[in-house]
Amino acid sequence: MRTAHDGATSSPPFLSTLHSTYTAAHAGRTLPAPTELVLALYLRHAIAKANSIHCFGELIMGEGRPPVSQPELDVHLAALATALQDAVRRDFSGGAAKIGGLLVDAPLLEELARSHAYKLFDHAQRMSDRLAEANAAGEEGRREEVMRIFGIEV
Repeated sequence: MRTAHDGATSSPPFLSTLHSTYTAAHAGRTLPAPTELVLALYLRHAIAKANSIHCFGELIMGEGRPPVSQPELDVHLAALATALQDAVRRDFSGGAAKIGGLLVDAPLLEELARSHAYKLFDHAQRMSDRLAEANAAGEEGRREEVMRIFGIEV
């Protein structure tokens, strides 16, 4: 689909607003990014934000936010993919949107969101392991300091 940036006369409201806001804020220059790049950033932001909120449960003091169960994750990812597909149709094309010739549809969006969720879970586990190591090192340091200062073993 052609946009106002590409020279056509009309585009979806999101793109029109983005282009006009950029032009107004940058002394009349046009947005130096193709629509495909804007779409890719839009999807990246939406997936990252939704997953960071909905892929983890309630905070458990001392443990953090545990990952949701697999059934909860599946429901979230399916709903996210459907909602994003609708949002892309509304904000970008009114029909089928593509990035590099690849159709942006619900199955692709669900696959991308699932991959991102698993990376989030992996990162959270690595950070949890590092925190446990730091806590153990800190506890050992406190024992040594008490022994050095007070001459007692705790």
